[in-house]
Amino acid sequence: MKAHPGVTAPSGGPLPYEPGRAYGHLATVDIPIGLLIRNKFQPRGWLNPVVVRRIAESIKATAQLQTVPVTPRGDHFMVIGGETRWRAVELLHAEAPEEDKAKYATLRCEICIGVSDVECARRALDENIAREDLNAMDIGAQLATIREQNDLRDAKAVAEFINMDVRNVRTLLALHDNCPPLIHAAVRGQDLKPFLRPDNELVTEDGGAWSPPLDARRDSERMLARDGGIEFNKLYLHFQKTKPGKANSETAERIIRALDEKWPVATIKNYVQSTVNKAKSPTTRVPRGIVRNDGATLSINLRQLAAAPDAEVEAIRAQIEQVIADRAKYRKQSSDDSSSTAQVVEPVRDDDGP
Repeated sequence: MKAHPGVTAPSGGPLPYEPGRAYGHLATVDIPIGLLIRNKFQPRGWLNPVVVRRIAESIKATAQLQTVPVTPRGDHFMVIGGETRWRAVELLHAEAPEEDKAKYATLRCEICIGVSDVECARRALDENIAREDLNAMDIGAQLATIREQNDLRDAKAVAEFINMDVRNVRTLLALHDNCPPLIHAAVRGQDLKPFLRPDNELVTEDGGAWSPPLDARRDSERMLARDGGIEFNKLYLHFQKTKPGKANSETAERIIRALDEKWPVATIKNYVQSTVNKAKSPTTRVPRGIVRNDGATLSINLRQLAAAPDAEVEAIRAQIEQVIADRAKYRKQSSDDSSSTAQVVEPVRDDDGP
């Protein structure tokens, strides 16, 4: 592929692609889809097939309205941004009857001459950050790539290099660098069931930590938020100390439950704090008045329970579970003193009656 200077598109429309022809900077050309290659700095490890299908239907109905920026790489053209549009046209070509395939055999592109790898990385990141469905872990991975390829020493240097808020860069890099594969998978919306195994079964042949491939199927409705990932990483580290060999399975169970019940970040944070604090203290603190435990009886004020926020309910659940776990102690007490029994009695009512 010859480079700039060359022929630019006339005002009347795009140029047809001709092998060996020199195209000028920003020329609009209909390039065969087989000559396009993926941006190696694309932060998206996975494209949502629902979105690809929706864009394909739009292109089918109205034609391709927006060009895709590409840059020459040998005999091919690397897609700088707009990969979803490219994949949508590929989908239309694959599904079209033979007589209609020519309609979707090319992608309308804007040729950008002299774009470096660094600029490709920057532009791909800028385009994807602007889209709400790009998850925090993919952004963190791209920031890490930029840091390593340009020998940038820290988050501040990365932020200055790409003109991004340093606090956000620092948080995203920490999420990528410090979290185990379980948290990576949860933030990306990947299946967490494989993590419901002992830690020693989640090891690769070379001794590394197992993780699902980046292109594994994802569910955009079950992507853990960035701050949720940070909180559950604290829980993972807690379980590494308190439940050796089960940190992945114990944390995965909680994340799956949080996603099933659509916990907001505040609930996740409160739950993690409650769980960690419970391990530090033999008694889980819950609001006074809702649960009363005098050592022989456990009573619950159902009216106050109904009005309690999720975090307090989780603390109450933890206390009840601890009582059940300690039932052997109550059996011993019962045998020693028949008048002392562990039981759940009728709910305590407020003073103003039912």
